[in-house]
Amino acid sequence: MQPFACDIDRETHMPSISLAFANGWCANLLFYEPSGIVSYNLCRVAAWPCDDDTAERRQILEQEADADEAAQLLAQVRSWNAPSTREMS
Repeated sequence: MQPFACDIDRETHMPSISLAFANGWCANLLFYEPSGIVSYNLCRVAAWPCDDDTAERRQILEQEADADEAAQLLAQVRSWNAPSTREMS
């Protein structure tokens, strides 16, 4: 995976940003638009091993994160051990 990828989610049609960290973990921010508002206030934060993007390996860390929560969660993923040494929850 490239270090950064931006796309429109196939299911929700909302913007999505994915990041690949040097520790072998990837993370994704899927932005939510409250109905009738053209502004993204919340995002879902997910993480998975970069070499295994299967549904079984994907972890939803937060369904409705604000900017501060999303940044904290990304920092946590970035600090995790390599996927082969970290237990999936």
